[in-house]
Amino acid sequence: VKEGTANILATYNGKTYMKKITVNFAEGSIEPTGDITGDGVITISDVVAANRAVLGKDSVTDAQVQISDFNQNGYLDATDALTIMKIVVGLI
Repeated sequence: VKEGTANILATYNGKTYMKKITVNFAEGSIEPTGDITGDGVITISDVVAANRAVLGKDSVTDAQVQISDFNQNGYLDATDALTIMKIVVGLI
């Protein structure tokens, strides 16, 4: 899930319905998933992105922090990066 606005289309019994939705991470908390790259899957790319952020090589947005802050301390740290790695390798 990425921050922004999208139109959702659904067809039921031959009729198409549209609903406009807005996702704004600043207005509420979300459950961490570890999908820092925002591509819908948690992969080694998310592990690399987390570690680069922890090492100060890359910056992360507030939305990326929320999606990766497993220990709920308000920022992305090495513990969160390790958790994402464990998810990728199937330990969690």
